[in-house]
Amino acid sequence: MIPYEQRSFYNTTSETGDTLKDYKEKATSQDMDVLKLLKRMTGLRLITPYNIWRVLVDTNPSYKNTPRDSIKRSFSNLKNRGLIEKSGKTMGDYGRKVCTWRLVQQ
Repeated sequence: MIPYEQRSFYNTTSETGDTLKDYKEKATSQDMDVLKLLKRMTGLRLITPYNIWRVLVDTNPSYKNTPRDSIKRSFSNLKNRGLIEKSGKTMGDYGRKVCTWRLVQQ
């Protein structure tokens, strides 16, 4: 199995050296920040990637320029590790339903 740290960043731009190392570290750190926030929000019914992105952008200056899709990628990484699962759907920002998420009970 591929170690988790290697799966947090998908090197689609063929980065190497220190740049690749930095990107991998940032992606892993982002996944962990998303997971921590999900744990703090446990009990809320409608957790979406957008909700998490909004909280991170509003409360942490290092996330100011983070695209929403980057947070969605963290959700996929956490799902693939078996840490979170879909819990339902709610209306999203653009008039379409989006998935809601919760921690997997362990």
